[in-house]
Amino acid sequence: MNLVITGRHLEITDALRQHIEDKINKANKYSNKIIEANVKLVVEKYRHTAEINIQLNRMVLVQKRKQRTCIPLSIGL
Repeated sequence: MNLVITGRHLEITDALRQHIEDKINKANKYSNKIIEANVKLVVEKYRHTAEINIQLNRMVLVQKRKQRTCIPLSIGL
């Protein structure tokens, strides 16, 4: 599985990267056919957005979530 994490106006720390990997691995136990996961984290003023695209064998799952408080709460799989 290939995992790509992108941060816009945000530094991706080791703790944040580990949190994302744990969440993606949790989703991987339900479907072990995950080919690639793209995580895009964006901070704009008070809006924190996490967009997660998971590519399976024949489909792509997309989740986009906005929070006002912090990025780890935005990454709720």
